[in-house]
Amino acid sequence: MKQNTNHFLLICVVFLLLSSCSGAPKRYLAADAALISPGQGKEEVIQAIGPPDASRIVPSGDEEWYYYSLHQSVLDRIPFIRSFADTERVEALQVVFSGDTVKKIRYYVPVP
Repeated sequence: MKQNTNHFLLICVVFLLLSSCSGAPKRYLAADAALISPGQGKEEVIQAIGPPDASRIVPSGDEEWYYYSLHQSVLDRIPFIRSFADTERVEALQVVFSGDTVKKIRYYVPVP
């Protein structure tokens, strides 16, 4: 009977470890920035890295698209340890359009 209990516990632990690895696929904006170059059109950018998370038109008339990605370690998902781990990192990618073509690309890590 004890051996069955040990097998059950082992299966539960393996299941928990595997389920903690699941989730949305991570986005790597530094790599995405390499797929874009000045002169490309909006449709090309959308095909390469998808629609933006946010956008705005600045007073100069340029349009800015923003992409964001939050990277967390396993420790950031544990409630009590999260406050001590502090390994969250946000990445951002800004794509500036003049008219319909890419004028500037900027990858950065915002400072909190």
